Order: sequence, then C-alpha cells, then structure tokens
Amino acid sequence: VNGMPLMVFGSGDGGVHAFQPDTGLPVWKYDVSQRGINTTPVVAGNLVIGGHSEENVDSTEMGALFALKLDGTGDLMKTGGEVWRNREQLIGKSSPVVVGDRVYAVEDKGQLLVIDLKTGKTIAKEKLGTQGRGSPLYADGKIYVCEGNGRWNIFKITDDGLELVEEEYRRRAR
Repeated sequence: VNGMPLMVFGSGDGGVHAFQPDTGLPVWKYDVSQRGINTTPVVAGNLVIGGHSEENVDSTEMGALFALKLDGTGDLMKTGGEVWRNREQLIGKSSPVVVGDRVYAVEDKGQLLVIDLKTGKTIAKEKLGTQGRGSPLYADGKIYVCEGNGRWNIFKITDDGLELVEEEYRRRAR
C-alpha cells in the first residue's frame, strides 16, 4: 500500500490492525469490538472486509460486518477510515469472501449474506441452517459453505444473489 508492505489482522483486543511487517511499526488500527476478533479480514482492492459477533465499542448492538480503507492511517474510527459498517450482522465464526463487487459472509446463526462491496447494502440472504461456522469458499463460479453440524450447500452466483445448486441435508433426507 503506497509502496509499503502491510500485515493486516484481527486481534484479541477487538481491533483490526495494520503493521509494517519489516519494522513492526503500526500504520492503523480499527477498534470495533468489546472482545476479540476471531475471523481473518479479507483484502479486496483498496478495502479490508472483516466481521465480529460481540458488542460494538460504540453501542450495545451485537456484531458487525465492515469495510475499511486499506490505505488509512492512525485510528480509523477517528480518521474516516471506516467505509461502512453493518451492525447486528454477527460474523464472528467465519471469514468473509469477496468475489467481484460482492461480499459473501456467513452469520453465526446460519445465514449467508450477499453484500455490495462498495456500499455495504444487503443484496440477498440465504438461510443455511442454525450454525454458521465454516468460511465460504469460491470456486468454479460457485459459493461453497458448510455448517458446524456438517451440512453443506453449493450456490451459483446470480445477478440478484444466489441460486441453490446442491444441499447435503435435503439430499440425505430424501
């Protein structure tokens, strides 16, 4: 970023941090959660996408999916480095994936969200089950997701969201 390598990570202190890996010097921080962030943020172009499922630092609402400016500096909460934040989207067990101009994120309660990368607006939601744990995987034009109980789903990406291609739970139950 701006000719400088960055290491970006979620931390046990409830923040996302960017450091210079060679020197260890901090570049920016984004303190968002009252407790630790257990998911890996995703870099997509000039944005960092991340999530958590704990209480937000500036409200009693639980969880958030958020986008940050990768080239920010200092405290991003104070310097305008937050591009968008969707409170009450509990993304605390799985990391999001970005495909094109969309973010695909699994909520802890088992719902797959399709979010516009630039605006943070929800495009679609798909109920998976009750235990969103596995991070979504993108391959061959499809999104693959697994639940904590072993159920899995395959979705084809469409213009208005997703189309279910295969679902393990229903297939096995027939």
